Parts: sequence; C-alpha cells; structure tokens
Amino acid sequence: GGGAPGLMGRQVAGRSFLQAYLSHGSFSELAALVQERDSVASLLQVWRDHPATRTRSRTLRVIEWGELYGTLFPNSPATIVHAPQPPDPAFAWARQQAGPHAFALTGVTHTLCSPLAVALLQSLVTAPFEPYDALVCTSRAVAHMVREVTGAYDEYLNDRLGGRPRVGSSSPVPVRLETIPLGVDIDRFHPADAAERAAARHLLGVDDDEVAILYVGRLSHHAKAHPYPIFRGASEAAVATGRRVHLILAGWAAHPAVHDAFKDGARHFAANVRTSLVDGRDPRMRRSVWHAADLFISP
Repeated sequence: GGGAPGLMGRQVAGRSFLQAYLSHGSFSELAALVQERDSVASLLQVWRDHPATRTRSRTLRVIEWGELYGTLFPNSPATIVHAPQPPDPAFAWARQQAGPHAFALTGVTHTLCSPLAVALLQSLVTAPFEPYDALVCTSRAVAHMVREVTGAYDEYLNDRLGGRPRVGSSSPVPVRLETIPLGVDIDRFHPADAAERAAARHLLGVDDDEVAILYVGRLSHHAKAHPYPIFRGASEAAVATGRRVHLILAGWAAHPAVHDAFKDGARHFAANVRTSLVDGRDPRMRRSVWHAADLFISP
C-alpha cells in the first residue's frame, strides 16, 4: 500500500497483478480477503483510482479476516481463492472440514529461501490440497526448486512414517505446478522516445556523453546481492572503452549504515565511475530510471 518502510519485489508484483486484473478481468464482482485495516484502505484506494472501475459495472466485496468462515463456507463467493504467495494450508484444512470443493486454491512463488516459505512448500505434501489447486512458479528454476524441496520432504516422510508413493506422478504434491513468468505492463514499461529519454536523463543528472548503467532493487548486500561485481564491472567497462560511465543504483536500504556502505563501496571499487543512489520508493524516480539508462545489470 505504499506505507511500508521499504519496497519489496513481491509487493510490486502483487500490485501489478491487481492492476492487470482490474484492467483485463471479466468479473462483475471482486471478493477480496484482507487481513489488516490498512490493507482495506489501500485496496479501496486502488479500486477507486483505477479507470476500469469507473467505466464498467463492477462491485468490490471486502471480506475481513474475522468474517472468513462465515463468508467462504458453505457457499464461497469466489470459485478461486488466490494468494500472493504459496497457498496457505489453513485454507485447505478449513475447506476439507467446512466446505469440501467449495473453491480452488492458487498461489504464486516469490522468495522461497526463508524458513516460512519452505514450510509452506512442505505443507503442499501433507495438507489436503486437491488436483484443481495450483502453484504458479515464476520460472523453470523455481519449479525445479519446488519439486526438489517437496520431493525431499516426501522421501523423509516415507522413510520416517511409511506410505505409498503416487504411482505415475512426477511430483510428490497433488497441486498443479504451472510455470508462468511475471508479466510486464508494456503501457508503462516501453522503450523511451527521444523526449522521454532526455527528460529522464536531465532529472537524474546524466550527461549526454555518459553511458548509464542501471541496477534496480533493494540495496542489501546480505539479503539480496553483493554490489562488488557491479562496481568492478562498471569500472572495468569504463577503462576498456574509454567512455564516461554513470552507475545508477535505484532502490532503498533498510538501514542508513547499509546505504553508506554502498556509497563507500562505489567510492573504493569504482572511483572512475560516477555513481548515483536513487530512492526507488519514489514512483517518479522508479519510472524515470528505465528511460534514462542505456543498459541494465543485475547480479
């Protein structure tokens, strides 16, 4: 909703999915299950601001967490309950007890290296999910990782407790694993024309003769990616080509010390490169960096 101290990729992806669904969905009523009051206010604001809600006959039904069981059972207002993470096993257990086959569960993968995310993947093996449930994997590598984690957990349970393997199944989980990469809004993200490029480079202070190298993402050497290869690569590119290089790091740091460490790193490891740290939480800057850059880099 924009009120968080930072900006996560999964938040960007979730908001983009909602915007796309509002633009292209054929529904007449959207039922939204929300956990916090802040989420209600944020959702209502997105709903009111979206052009499609003003031009089409649609209604929004907000279901707060405390109303969950009374609303979804026995007759769910939606045939699919979608989550911006792997599907919650609590819904699968509730569905089995209160309303078998009341709805399908779907989710999407984002960060899968945390203990909580791995526990959600393990629950795909043990919770009462159905073949009509689905987990959307954002790449083939992610789908492979999901199969490896669930397969290892399935083997452990079999060794520990015994059980029959699923004959003819290549996956230890009943849910469908669908590989669908994250989409891109081509109305918002497109090659810049001359005017857009000039305006963006002026806003960011990029000179005409500079090659602008762009990194977008959280500034976190421990949780995301260490910036040393970026600094080293930009510095060597400047030496090899004789061109002026302007490195743009668009993101945010969770702590001032981390932000300062990125500045220090640029000064030590890319002294021959001009480096700008841009606040990626600012929507105007977050859009402009793409039009200003000549190439994109991500370790």
